[in-house]
This record gives sequence, C-alpha cells and structure tokens, in this order.
Amino acid sequence: MMGPGCCEDPHRDPDRDFASAQLSHHQYAVEGAKRALEEIEDPQLKALANRVIASSSKEVVTLAKWLAKRWAQPDKE
Repeated sequence: MMGPGCCEDPHRDPDRDFASAQLSHHQYAVEGAKRALEEIEDPQLKALANRVIASSSKEVVTLAKWLAKRWAQPDKE
C-alpha cells in the first residue's frame, strides 16, 4: 500500500517551491495591475492597482533575492 510521502521526490525543496510559486504569483500581479491601469477608470480600483504594484513589486525583489541566495547553495541531503 502506498502512503503519504511514498512517491515524493527526495530532491524536492518545499522552501524553493513555495518561493518560486510566490515569485510567479507576484510578478503576474504586477503585470496585471499595470495592464489594468491602462483601462480602468474607477479611482478606487486605480488606487488598488497602484497598491498591488507597490506591494507585489517589493515581494518580487525579496523573493528573487532569496531564490538567488538559495539556488546558489547546494541541495540539502
């Protein structure tokens, strides 16, 4: 019988997986908000889009730096 963890990749790194997924998520949020600003008219939505750009841009920098540092380290064994 196969149980939890039986087929997991032994080289999987949950920290890197999470950071990589969040990096993509925040990059997409910045791109989407920038595109939205070209078309939306509602002042509240424009303010929200600008907040998304500001906050997600910071997350992109943080995650990219973390990943660069982590990818430079050898895999944990």
